Amino acid sequence: MVENRRMSSERAESLGLQFHALTPDRWPHLENLFGKRGACGGCWCMWWRLTRSEFNKNKGEGNRKSLKKIVDSGIVPGIIAYHDSQPVAWCALGRRETYPALERSRTLKRVDGKEVWSVVLFLHGQTVQTQGCNKKSAQSRGGFCTAAQRQNHRGISHRTEKGKAA
Repeated sequence: MVENRRMSSERAESLGLQFHALTPDRWPHLENLFGKRGACGGCWCMWWRLTRSEFNKNKGEGNRKSLKKIVDSGIVPGIIAYHDSQPVAWCALGRRETYPALERSRTLKRVDGKEVWSVVLFLHGQTVQTQGCNKKSAQSRGGFCTAAQRQNHRGISHRTEKGKAA
């Protein structure tokens, strides 16, 4: 598995991509990437962390503050991808238990009793879409989970009203 991480690092480097955990000092980079709308309608990556009523009540600034509080606590809620030192993509991941809405889901039930890390969002700008960033990020996620001794990681997506993956 270590060799796979090295290979994905080499591939990411060949694309000029670097991946870093979201830490308090990198918070402005996430704000820049998400923009004023918090990536999508004030979500700020809180959809899976809250009940629907909490999410709707906090939409926008409240969700931004909630995610900032998580980051400031020392928890790493995801990875930022950089190209030429600019943030170009975001991948939210964590232990399944950190996503209560995922735990409550009837359609996304646990497969087994193993500890699982879930990838609940992958967001990237249009400029990196054609450069293989999705595949490289998936490889980086696997390396991140392996480095953290988490062998099981699963991606989750949901559809917006227009049927596009969110």
